[in-house]
Amino acid sequence: MKFLALSLLCLVAVACARHITLEDVIDLEKNSAYGYIDRIGVPLAEKVRKAEEEAQRNPSRIAGGSFAFLGQFPYQVGILTELPTRISIASAVLVSPTRVLTAAHNLQDGILFITRITVVLGSVTIFTGGTRIVSTNFVLHENWTPSLILNDVAMINLPSAVSTSSIIAPIALPSGDQLNDDFAGDTAIVSGYGITPISSVNANQQLSFVDVPVMTNVECALVYGSTIQPSTICTSAADNKGICSGDSGGPLAVFRNNSPLLSVRSDNMKFLALFLLCLVAVACARHITLEDVIDLERNSAYGYIDRIGVPLAEKVRKAEEEAQRNPSRIAGGSFAFLGQFPYQVGLLVELPTRLSLSSAVLVSPTRVLTAAHNLEDGIAFVTRITAVLGSVTIFTGGTRVVTTNFVLHENWTPSLILNDVAMINLPSAVSTSSILAPIALPSGDQLNEDFAGDIAIVSGYGITPTSSVTANQQLSFVDVPVMTNAECALVYGSTIQPSNICASGAGNRGICSGDSGGPLAVVRNNSPLLVGITSFASWCGSSSPSGFARVTYFMSWINRHL
Repeated sequence: MKFLALSLLCLVAVACARHITLEDVIDLEKNSAYGYIDRIGVPLAEKVRKAEEEAQRNPSRIAGGSFAFLGQFPYQVGILTELPTRISIASAVLVSPTRVLTAAHNLQDGILFITRITVVLGSVTIFTGGTRIVSTNFVLHENWTPSLILNDVAMINLPSAVSTSSIIAPIALPSGDQLNDDFAGDTAIVSGYGITPISSVNANQQLSFVDVPVMTNVECALVYGSTIQPSTICTSAADNKGICSGDSGGPLAVFRNNSPLLSVRSDNMKFLALFLLCLVAVACARHITLEDVIDLERNSAYGYIDRIGVPLAEKVRKAEEEAQRNPSRIAGGSFAFLGQFPYQVGLLVELPTRLSLSSAVLVSPTRVLTAAHNLEDGIAFVTRITAVLGSVTIFTGGTRVVTTNFVLHENWTPSLILNDVAMINLPSAVSTSSILAPIALPSGDQLNEDFAGDIAIVSGYGITPTSSVTANQQLSFVDVPVMTNAECALVYGSTIQPSNICASGAGNRGICSGDSGGPLAVVRNNSPLLVGITSFASWCGSSSPSGFARVTYFMSWINRHL
C-alpha cells in the first residue's frame, strides 16, 4: 500500500502565488479557525461547482476534453516550424521510429514553405521537455492543393530512429479489412497542443484530448458540401466537443478488438486516421474567430502559417512560461491524472442551507482522515458529509459515499488551531482499485523520524488566483521540501510545537484555500509515507513555511479510530 501524509491545505496559502485574499486562508494574525466553514468552505464550494460546470463546457484547448498525462498518447508529436524570423506551431503523429505524419498546410500553405522543423516527442508541452529532433527532410503529398484543402498530408523524415519507450511510441496504421472501414459510428480520440477561448491560451498550456463520434461523409457534406471528399473523415460536434487552432496535423484514433484505448502494444495497437484539422472548426465551440481556423467560406489554406501558426506559437510559448510560474491551484504544481493519487479524497460537507468543500485522505477502506476545522470550526458544526473517492474532480465523477459518522480529536481547539485532525467513518468498506486505494501510515522506526530534508508531495482540489477557480478545475499536486521545526519557528515562533511539522515555501510552491485536509507524503522504500496534517501558514503567495500537525505525534489517536 501507499503511505500518506495528511496536509490541512486550508493553511497552505504559504505558497499560493495567485494573490488569493487573506480571507481565503486561516489568518495566522488571528491564529484562529473560527468561522472557517462559512467564511471559506461554503463560498469555495460554489466557486468550484461553477468551475466544474464550466469545465464540462470548456475544459481545455480541446473543446469538451481533458488534459493528457505524460505517456497517455506516446504517439503524439508537436512540431515547431521555423521561418527566418519567427516560429509556427502545429501537431503531428509518430507512425514509425523514423517517420512523423502531419498536415501539409503546416509546412506549405501556398505562401510560405517551411525548410526546418523541430519535432517534439514524449512531452505534454511543446516548448519545453521531451525529445527534440531537428529535421529538414519532409515530403508533401504530390497533389496537395492549398486552395481546395485537398490531399492535406505530409511526411516528416527523422534523421535517425527515435528510442521508443512508455512515453514515445509509434501508432499503428490501418491494414487489411480496416482499409475498407469508414469508421462511422466509432468513438475516436483526438489530441493536440492547441488553444481555447477566443484565440487565447491559459497558463496550464498542455496536451489535451477528447473523445468524439465519427460521422458519415454524407452527414458531414450537409455542412461543408463539396469540400467533403472520399479523402476526408469527419467527426460530430455533438456536446461541443472537438479541436481548435493549433492542433493541425494531430491524430484522430479509434480502436479495434477491445484493445485498451490508452495502451499501445505490438499486439493491441490503436489504429490511426489523420484528421485534417483544418476542418475541425466544425467542432470548435469556443467562438474562436474565423481568422484562427482555415476559413471554409474561402475554402483555402493560403497564408495559414503566418496568419495562425506564428502568432499561436508565441501565445503557447508565453503560456508555457506562465505555467512554470503558476500552473494550477497548487502553486508551482501540476494537474494530477486519474489514479495518480488513489488515496486522495474530496469532501462536500453539508450545512442546513449550504455546502462547504475541502480535501481528505483515505487511510483504510472504511476510514478517511481530514482536518478537524473542515467539520467543526468553532461556529458551524457539520452533520453530513459526502466523501468523493477515485476522481480528479470533486463535484462530478468517482465513488461518492455519504456519512454522518465522524470523530474530532478530543482536544481540538479552533482558537489555537491545535489537534486539528478528524476521522470520518464510512458506512461500509469501499472497493479498492488502481484509482481508489488507502495510503499507509508510518510505523516502526518511521515513528521516530522528523523527515527534515525530505521532498514531500501535497495534493488537493483547491483554487488559484484572486479567490477564483479555473475552468480546468482539477486535482493538483506539487513537491515541497520538509524543513526542521527550528527553522520553522524562526517564522512562526511559539506556534511551532513538537506536534507540528513544516514544509518550506521556497519558490512560492505550496497549496491554497480549498485543499484543507488533503495529504502530504514523503517516500520511504519507494512508497509514499504519511508525515503531516497541514495546520497553518502565512498568506497565499508568501514564501513562508507551511505548518502541519505531525502525523507521528498523532499516531496513537489515529490507531484508536482506525
